[in-house]
Amino acid sequence: MMEFTVFFVLPFDETVPQGSGDEAIERVKAIKNEAEEKCLAAYKAILPEEKKNSHKAWAQSRIDLETRVIGVSLCLPIEKGADHHLVAAVTQDDYLYWDFKELIGAMTAMEEAVSKVAAEYGATAHAAFNDVKYHF
Repeated sequence: MMEFTVFFVLPFDETVPQGSGDEAIERVKAIKNEAEEKCLAAYKAILPEEKKNSHKAWAQSRIDLETRVIGVSLCLPIEKGADHHLVAAVTQDDYLYWDFKELIGAMTAMEEAVSKVAAEYGATAHAAFNDVKYHF
């Protein structure tokens, strides 16, 4: 499986205490959870009603206490066509496959949703495939 990811990087703000103590961790987790919830809500608001249950997008974040950044991501798996039963001829195939227009639509909706949320935080959204490493 491959993942399409739209993400943005947030530096810790002035409300996050210095160091890596419990207080700092709790504050960063609150920021991370809020940003993830906003990304998912913005994405679901864009999706047509019939796609809301079939698109298995999820939010995930990575917190780096050393460089003091949070990488906020919205991820979408790109699965085998056999998993979607799109084309009977590929049920035994091992290639990644989605209906092209559906996949492009989902990716565009993700980028639009995450860009809106990133702008709220003064950040820029980026898109990538597979494993994303966050640096600021």
